[in-house]
Amino acid sequence: MRKANFDMELVSNGRLEAQRKAVVPFRVQEQINAVYVTEGEKVAAGQVLGSVDAFTYKKRLDEANNTYQQAMIDVEDRLLGYGYQMADSLQIPENIMKMVRIRSNYNSAVIAVEEAKRNLEQTTITAPVSGVVANLEASIHNPSSACKKFLRCSI
Repeated sequence: MRKANFDMELVSNGRLEAQRKAVVPFRVQEQINAVYVTEGEKVAAGQVLGSVDAFTYKKRLDEANNTYQQAMIDVEDRLLGYGYQMADSLQIPENIMKMVRIRSNYNSAVIAVEEAKRNLEQTTITAPVSGVVANLEASIHNPSSACKKFLRCSI
């Protein structure tokens, strides 16, 4: 190896930008209890990046399931009032079944269970695409509401 002057100069203007970027937001608000990645780390699509405390969302799912069970009992009671049983569900006229479901809050209970399940799933944050972690904002023991996003993935 020899020392010498470097007579060539490279001048370039422009901006380097990732082909694909994905902002990874917090979909539920709670305290951050885990961050499994670091700035600059390569991640695969679907990889778990972190999580927030799930206690509140587990409780809401339990409550929604209880409401659903109560609605099912109410559906059965109302059907008995019309002379039908749940086992006869294929022979129950559609207009009666629709009215029973509405009056028993069955439809609302089904929606509440689906929403509670989805929110509980959102307590685990996963990478939507493969890439490199950039702009990591999340840190444990802080509320997720203090961050605009968990991080950004770039390829």
